[in-house]
This record gives sequence, C-alpha cells and structure tokens, in this order.
Amino acid sequence: MRKTFILMSIITLFLCSVFILWGVSFHDEFIIFKRLIRLGTIALASICLAVSTVIFQTLTHNRILVPAVMGYESFYLLWQVLVLFLFGPVSITFLGLTGNFLSSILLLLIYAFILHYVLLPIFKNDTYFSLLFGFILSMVLATLAQFFQLWMSPGEFTIFQSLTNTSFNRSNLDILIYSSIILLPILILLQRCLSILDVLSLGKNQSISLGINYAKYKALFLILIAILVAISTSLVGITLFMGIFIANIAYLIIKNGKHKDILPVATMVSVMVFLIAQLVVEHFFNYRITVSILVNLVCGIYYLFFIIFARKI
Repeated sequence: MRKTFILMSIITLFLCSVFILWGVSFHDEFIIFKRLIRLGTIALASICLAVSTVIFQTLTHNRILVPAVMGYESFYLLWQVLVLFLFGPVSITFLGLTGNFLSSILLLLIYAFILHYVLLPIFKNDTYFSLLFGFILSMVLATLAQFFQLWMSPGEFTIFQSLTNTSFNRSNLDILIYSSIILLPILILLQRCLSILDVLSLGKNQSISLGINYAKYKALFLILIAILVAISTSLVGITLFMGIFIANIAYLIIKNGKHKDILPVATMVSVMVFLIAQLVVEHFFNYRITVSILVNLVCGIYYLFFIIFARKI
C-alpha cells in the first residue's frame, strides 16, 4: 500500500512539474504564476470531486452513481442560463467571476437544504425512491435549462458554454482563496469521520447495530457533498462521468475499502486525469477541443464498459 502511494505521488508531482514548466523558462514569472493558479484550481476541484463521489457512493452503496443524479449540476446549469437569459452578458460583468462563484455556492446550498430537508423526507429515507426522485428532478432542471438556452443569443450562448464546460482558463486567485476557506473545515471534519464512513459502507442495518446514528450522519454527509459539488462545479464546470471514473479506479487500486486510503488515491487520480487532459488540449490539439469534451469522452467510454462488465470488474 505504501509503495502505491509513493508511486502515485511521484507520477502526480511529475505531471504537475510538466504542466507548470512546459515551454517556459524561469524568467517567465507571469506565465508560471498563472499556471500555478490553474494547478491550484485543479487540485481543489479534484479534492471536491473525488471526496463527494466516494462519499456519495458509500451512502448509496452503488458504484455507478454520482452526486449529479440528485440534480446539483443541473441546478447549476439552470442558474447560469437564467442569469444570462434575464440580465444578459452584463450580468457577468456585474457579478464577476468571484460573485458568480459565491452566488452559485449559496444557491446550491439552498437547493440542497430544500432537497434534503423538505422534499426527500417525503420518501422516509427510502434510498431508491430518493435516487429516483433526484434523477427525475435532475432531468426536469436540465430540460428547463435547455428551454431557456433556445431563447439566448449566440453571444450569450457562448458565454454560457464558457461557464459550464470543464475549463481552467477562468481560474482566479480570489476564487481559490474563498474555496480553500470553505473547503478546509470540511476536510478537517471528514478526517475525524473516516471511521464512521467505513462503518456506513457496511449498510444501514449494520451501522445502526454498531451504534451509529445513521440518519444523522447521512444528512450531514449529504450536506457536505452538496457543498463539495458546489465548489467543484463552480471552479471547473460540469464533469459528468469523471467522478465515476476516478472513484472506481481508486477502488481497483485500494482493496481494503478504507476511506483513509481511497480518498487520497481518488484525489490523485483526479489530478492526473485533469492534468493529462489539459496538457493534451494545450499542446496536441492547440485548444481545438476542450477539456470537457476529452474528459467526458474517455470517462464516458469507461462508464459504458463498467456497466456492461460490472460483474467482472
């Protein structure tokens, strides 16, 4: 296990060095600084994406589900399209990247509160009905977003795509600082709850028999997932299948099922995927495609094969 961590850490550091230093000299301080900010964005988004996906799959006991099934990303899409539809491109200038980031997190938290404390209690903690409701709600929100997109001008639609597609070009130091301030206490709390997550992975009945307040911790982790998804989506946009990819690669590498091992490995896999995709987009395709297209293509193919050969993996 230790050798696995060391090897993955070396690969991750190597990719980080290549990303920062490719094609620049040490005299290009501005370029290096901008790349460091983008690297910080990748790191924070990777942490949020990996942790939220793994915890969500622990709660649902299903390795082909991601938090997006509860409609978080669809709600983010709807918010972005509504802002542009109602106020036009001037709204981006008025809010700015930081204002858009903070407003998106706030609204996603309000959405999560309504979802988990008003709507889902109707199903009396029935996981399957809750997931079905979340899936349908996600489709409704995505359809509403598509409806408003049809009424947008080409210029507004271009801005909308830049805000929702996975991209690191809008990385901002202020956003990184705010994200870190929000993320740090969440990670400290999760560090103290790793053993509880290990117990929750055994199932509801086993957790209750071992003295875990299942309803309390499930509600807590769902709220934390909402915050993490809000941060990652606001930082880099929609990631779709990537969460499934990185989580299941981590499960394949780590066999003991302990979250203290799975979460760091999933994070490093996420960083690797983002860095490789960004390097390919920059230096091989010369920005003719986006990170979003490349990541979703590769991870979507993996997702398809995972579903087909699930019993063999």
